[in-house]
Amino acid sequence: MMFQHKVHGLAGLALIAAVAGVGCGGGTKGGGTGGGTGSTTGTTSTGSTSAGHPSTTAATTSGDTSGAGTTGSSSASTSGGTGPGDCTTYRLQQCKTMKMCAPHLYMQAYEGDDTLCQSEATRLCATLPSSLDATTPGVADAAACQTAIAGSCAAYLAAMDRPPAACQPKPGTKMVDQSCLVSAQCGAGLSCYTGGPPGCTQYCGPVGTVGKPCAIVNANVPQDDLCDPANGLHCVQGAIAASLTDNAYQCRKVGYVALGAPCFAHSDEQCDSGLACSTMAGPTKGTCVALLQEGATCVTGSTDKDPCDGRLGLSCQPTDPAHPAMGSTCQAAYVVPDNATCGMVMDGTVTHNHVCGDYSYCDGTGVCKRKAMQGEGCVANGCYPPYACSVGMCQAPTVQVDPPCTAVPTVPANQLACGPTPGGLPLACASACCMSANPATPNACAATGACGTSAVANAELDCEDSSQCAAGSLCCLKFNPKSATLPPVMGTCTASASCNFEICRTDGAAPCAGGTCVAAAKVMSSDWTVFLPDEVGFCKAPTCVAPNDAVGCAAAKECCSGQCDLGATQHQNLCF
Repeated sequence: MMFQHKVHGLAGLALIAAVAGVGCGGGTKGGGTGGGTGSTTGTTSTGSTSAGHPSTTAATTSGDTSGAGTTGSSSASTSGGTGPGDCTTYRLQQCKTMKMCAPHLYMQAYEGDDTLCQSEATRLCATLPSSLDATTPGVADAAACQTAIAGSCAAYLAAMDRPPAACQPKPGTKMVDQSCLVSAQCGAGLSCYTGGPPGCTQYCGPVGTVGKPCAIVNANVPQDDLCDPANGLHCVQGAIAASLTDNAYQCRKVGYVALGAPCFAHSDEQCDSGLACSTMAGPTKGTCVALLQEGATCVTGSTDKDPCDGRLGLSCQPTDPAHPAMGSTCQAAYVVPDNATCGMVMDGTVTHNHVCGDYSYCDGTGVCKRKAMQGEGCVANGCYPPYACSVGMCQAPTVQVDPPCTAVPTVPANQLACGPTPGGLPLACASACCMSANPATPNACAATGACGTSAVANAELDCEDSSQCAAGSLCCLKFNPKSATLPPVMGTCTASASCNFEICRTDGAAPCAGGTCVAAAKVMSSDWTVFLPDEVGFCKAPTCVAPNDAVGCAAAKECCSGQCDLGATQHQNLCF
């Protein structure tokens, strides 16, 4: 029943990755998230995270992702709906559009060098090496993408926040439950997940759908990657007319409101492009305000995101980093040309952080140096994309090997079913299954008695059917509401006389001594599915649901272990 995290990560400004590659490759779906200004130029350099969490596994693909705050990959080729000539034409047009509409980003991407941008329009439309298999270079509709963003600077900048459908990257070719490294390899409607069963730890599974829980329960922290942000489905709370009506984090379609309209941070009513939701005390609090322009005085935390217009490469920075008391203004990065000093530099009486453009790097002596091409000598991070520095020379990226994936269609009778993965793979456990109440944390296998050490485990199943117990014992659901070392609920082999109600495998050959196993989801309330996977049910259906079922139990009685008991003690939503 639990959901695992995706290997995914479209940045909020991911359009630039697609725009720069329009007509000749575009971006791939599995890039990392961005932040700040500037652009990367082709490399996806990401690292694996812990099981069950988003993993943008190391993968360098070709193509230019010139843009604001993205680290998404793009694989340049002559595919994407147009021929080689059109690819170059589109890229040349993008040089003009970016320079006109977002000059600071253009400076960061190309150091303001028109010749560099134009030469890259040709180079990046060639077929370049990639480290990923099963990806499909290009955007959904290159010509339509170009049309959607070329009408005006307003359209171009708005598309940075919400890329049009035509500018979304093409899906990969891997299907459900096939192994993957990043979401760019998975087919339409799929993303790459970690945290699968031992035989298939990383695999393609369905993206989140409307209504899916998507927050860490105890901390109430939204996990946007559990939804489908590339298609406008985000992990947010519900709001109507500026009133928060549903504080549960679910995958929801977000509506965007205009300047001055009421807004709620982290809700399905958010401000449109170029706006932010004010959080500062005063008459504008809780309404959409315009993002600030270059040179404007700014206060970090005054809005639900940086108060400066990041689409233009601006962010709220101290006027003088050496004297923060002087306040902050909206500033662009201080990009300096090759052979100039990089790092913290005193400009007159003010200290600025001088950075190199994306086609250069700051060397060990604090000087910007141009990156090297394939076959040229290099230092770490000193190669043009997609090439990598290896043994002192820029070379094609190493091809990444997909993890193995052997799907197990059903859980054997001698193992424990621990619920399905998002792609439908059953998780089989040998000793114990830890059931999690946290949508952002998957169920997991553990040693018997070990689930109690996990803060997210709300049940431990050491057995799921009496056929797994010795003679004279039944597999029973037991409640431990006051235990500091055991989960609140356990499925454990218990003497027959002490078993209040027996659990069973719905797919078992002879459950309940030849009786009927009723699936947990069909018993009184779906609350039982928090404790039990879909494959597990009850031999005798409980008559009520803890802690107190107003319908199933009469007044003054509480529901304990599925039975209506008089004077039961309530504790932590269970009874004792």
